[in-house]
Amino acid sequence: MERVTRRLQQGLVRLHELLSLEHVHDFSRPESAHFADLDPAAPYVGDLCLLAEAFQDVLLRTADRPDLPRAA
Repeated sequence: MERVTRRLQQGLVRLHELLSLEHVHDFSRPESAHFADLDPAAPYVGDLCLLAEAFQDVLLRTADRPDLPRAA
């Protein structure tokens, strides 16, 4: 079983922030320019929302699992 390193955990959180459009209003971040290209009425936006919610559930479940090996 792979170890969940602190770096991996941080990367997963950043991925969730990207999927959930966490920084959409922060114009100092490069993501904000990419968010401007999204069409809120496009069908893929609903898919992204579902993926972000499912990914958040996975992150929360794995955070609550003391049996998962973790690297320091």
